[in-house]
Amino acid sequence: MPDLADYAHLLPADLTLGERLQGTGVYGDVFRVEQASSSSIPLVVRFISTKDIGDQYHEPLAQRLELLSRGAMPHVSHIVRYGSQDNLLWVITDQYRSRLWDKLHPHEPALVADVERIFLQMVSGLETLHDLGISHGDMRSKNVFLSARGENEIAWVGDAAIGCFSWWTGSKILENDSLRYAIPGQEASSAGKPDFNHDLYALGLIGCELVLGHSFDRSSLEAIDKQLKNSNASYALRQLIVLLLRRGASKEPYRCGAVRSAWQDQMARQRQRSTNMLRVALAVMLLSIISLVWVEWLTHQTNLSLEAQLRDQLDAQTKLADKVGELEDQVRHLRQNPPQEPSVSPAADTTNNTEPSEAQKRWQEVVQKAENNASDKTATASDIWKAYAELKSSSDPKVSMFPGEVRGWSDSLRDRIMNDFYRTRRDDRLARLLNDYARAPWDHNAKEAVDARIDTLDQARDEWQLWADKSFSKSEVYEQLSLITNQSENEILAGWLKDLSSTKQPWNIRLIQGEAEEGWGKYRVVRIYVDGHQQGNRYNNTWKEETHHEYNPKNASNTMPFAWEPGQTFGLSLEQNGYAYNANMIYNAPFDGALALWKANAAGKTQNGLSVLKFQILNCPGPPSPYEIENSSDPTRSP
Repeated sequence: MPDLADYAHLLPADLTLGERLQGTGVYGDVFRVEQASSSSIPLVVRFISTKDIGDQYHEPLAQRLELLSRGAMPHVSHIVRYGSQDNLLWVITDQYRSRLWDKLHPHEPALVADVERIFLQMVSGLETLHDLGISHGDMRSKNVFLSARGENEIAWVGDAAIGCFSWWTGSKILENDSLRYAIPGQEASSAGKPDFNHDLYALGLIGCELVLGHSFDRSSLEAIDKQLKNSNASYALRQLIVLLLRRGASKEPYRCGAVRSAWQDQMARQRQRSTNMLRVALAVMLLSIISLVWVEWLTHQTNLSLEAQLRDQLDAQTKLADKVGELEDQVRHLRQNPPQEPSVSPAADTTNNTEPSEAQKRWQEVVQKAENNASDKTATASDIWKAYAELKSSSDPKVSMFPGEVRGWSDSLRDRIMNDFYRTRRDDRLARLLNDYARAPWDHNAKEAVDARIDTLDQARDEWQLWADKSFSKSEVYEQLSLITNQSENEILAGWLKDLSSTKQPWNIRLIQGEAEEGWGKYRVVRIYVDGHQQGNRYNNTWKEETHHEYNPKNASNTMPFAWEPGQTFGLSLEQNGYAYNANMIYNAPFDGALALWKANAAGKTQNGLSVLKFQILNCPGPPSPYEIENSSDPTRSP
């Protein structure tokens, strides 16, 4: 083994040779060296025999040394000085604290603190060499050096000056450790020329050693990929290592810079996919929360509405049952205790103020009760007729005073019942009973006629009770009618509002011609509404439509008759980009039916500059049928 004296004379005078660090290797002996001009930086010198290097390789080697000695490069071991003499090349570089191999050695198992940071520094160093056109040739963990900067360790790619010595001698790769980093199938091949792919593959294997924490036994790429997935390495680091191995083993030439760019693009796409997936997940979560809140709110509102309706209906039925019970008690009392005829002397003066008979008292009592009880009109009329029948059957001389009053009460109550009934509910059977009652003969001396009228009115009362049991309370109708200020519209729409509130029947209108989409807007709006007008005692109710740029019934620019039947169609001409809205109920504004309901598409069919849309009414709530009021003493009375 050559000693210190064999090498000292080869160095310039300002360099002092120190202790031997290693030697007898393929790449020569290594000594510590001191430079007189810079004593603070530890340096080492490597002596390499060049006698076996062919003449054709001297110039490429000199160019390589000159490039690496131009100045410091990121994460590449710096050549301070170099020279040659007597077939010996000497190269001076910085001395580092340790090698990456030492971190992987069995008796020193601790890994570097930040594997990903160290590996990216090695990638940066190799990328610098490849950008200079230099292939390292002998990338392995023993040729990666570590220095300290505070608590962090910094990686440096070393021994790049010589690279693979077999390049310069034309021989096989002799170092067993170097063979472990060769591409599978190329272990025994002649190095021949620099190979960038070999550097990439070797760097990928070094990454495997860093991640797994030990020197790596070579195996297939699939086995390496499986071991990496089972490690604690990040997804980005694993992808970079696999990409280096695959590009290194490829037959296509690659350099480290291209691999890093491909890896960065891959990570950018992955981040974008992750971001998109996160956005979708957040959107789905938000929609789910909104849906849950909406369903909960609808359920709560529905429960409140049903509870109020049931409460009102129960109150109405309770009151009605109380009234019916009172009537039944009165009838039962009269049947069990018929009034006794008073004993009146034929010669008695009927003009004297005598005490009224029991039948007269009963009659006066029933009439007074009818005046005080305005809520149950049919029951009151029936009670009056029965009391009158009892009074007549008693042969009381005072009876002749009452037939006109009985008829007046009957007509008044009948009219009030019919008016209220037609404004709240259309029922042919009940209407027929009331008409029969009105046409019954007025012969107050015929008890049969009186009894027939009473029976007819009793049937009407029963029908009224059946309707009341199935209907909502009147408070709901009054609440809706409180929005109405016009008295005639009050009369017309009372029954319609009642029907709509009880059946909840929506509009269903379908576009069948033209191109449009649903939506809100400020432009052409079509409003479909009820129009009622009185002709004598007859009220006619029809649908009409009106249109206007800004929805305002008082300023409608076009109002036209609009007749409908379910299944029929109707056409609308809207200006370009006309809008409309499909309303299911009418509570948003007084007297509104549906609002028509569409936004015309500019690409739709046009006629005189207008978008032509055609609709079909599938079903909708209708206005009340026409009706007549006869002898109404109070035609504007609300139910």
